[in-house]
Amino acid sequence: MVLKITAAAQEKIQKQMTTDQALLLDLNDGVGPFSKVGFCSLDTDFRLLIVPNDADLKSYTETFDSEMGPIHYKAYTADYFDGHEVLDLDEKRQVLTLVNNSGVVDNRVPIIVFDHEKITE
Repeated sequence: MVLKITAAAQEKIQKQMTTDQALLLDLNDGVGPFSKVGFCSLDTDFRLLIVPNDADLKSYTETFDSEMGPIHYKAYTADYFDGHEVLDLDEKRQVLTLVNNSGVVDNRVPIIVFDHEKITE
């Protein structure tokens, strides 16, 4: 599957990345080493995580191809995708949005950087 990342979104993401990091499109549902508490509401809560290349990715068994390289995700979250995903930047709000042919999947996708010592958002 392919995740298209617009040029504006790429620029925002790249400002927070180094070459020794991986990208995850994470549904914040309490599953995996980067999600301490699940998000319980009718909203969908995806996050773009920037993690060290040596991070434990066993919960993230699937990958999107993208302009920025592979983006890992949890296999069961594929139910949210229709094969035409686009990660874009809402210029006014300066937040990422995830859309596809079905419409808006998540209108606020935060970028969260994990390193071995701290988490920054």
